[in-house]
Amino acid sequence: MGQAAHAGEHGKGFDVVAKEVRNLATRANESTKEVHSKVEEITSFVHTILNATNTSEKALTSSREQMEKAIAKFASIDEAAKH
Repeated sequence: MGQAAHAGEHGKGFDVVAKEVRNLATRANESTKEVHSKVEEITSFVHTILNATNTSEKALTSSREQMEKAIAKFASIDEAAKH
């Protein structure tokens, strides 16, 4: 700004432009921080969903295994009843 004061009217115009550029840079920085925060929120949410999905998958696998064992036992009982 010191140089702008020595440059007269042209310097005043430059000063106005420089202030606007600073304002835009500040707003861009704030927007970037906000976007970063939202991305972190979404990433956390996705990790939560992945953990829940993995837990559900394990539970379903266990249920399937239990059902297969039950079916095998019923088949064994059925076979024994036939003899």
